[in-house]
Amino acid sequence: AGLIVSIVVKVASACTCFFIAKYVFHGYLRQHLFQRYVWLEALEVMVRERPWQTITVLRLSVLPAAIKSYGMGALGAPFLPFITTACVSFAVLSWVFTDLGR
Repeated sequence: AGLIVSIVVKVASACTCFFIAKYVFHGYLRQHLFQRYVWLEALEVMVRERPWQTITVLRLSVLPAAIKSYGMGALGAPFLPFITTACVSFAVLSWVFTDLGR
């Protein structure tokens, strides 16, 4: 039961971060960060052209989950690849952490 709760809560929090970044802060982030850091625009192009591959690689990075979720929302990532990779990665991580906690 703890495993299911952990996965559901992690996915819900990731979706919350994603939607806040995508629909509330997208314009602000584009105006203030994307002009200063050119590599963010390149990453946005990668997400637009190859969303599944780029989002999977980003999801596997060592950054905190909230930063990845906010970042993918700010980059305008499509929701289906985002939620799919989040479910898979959180399921694996939750299983490991839940199993270690026994």
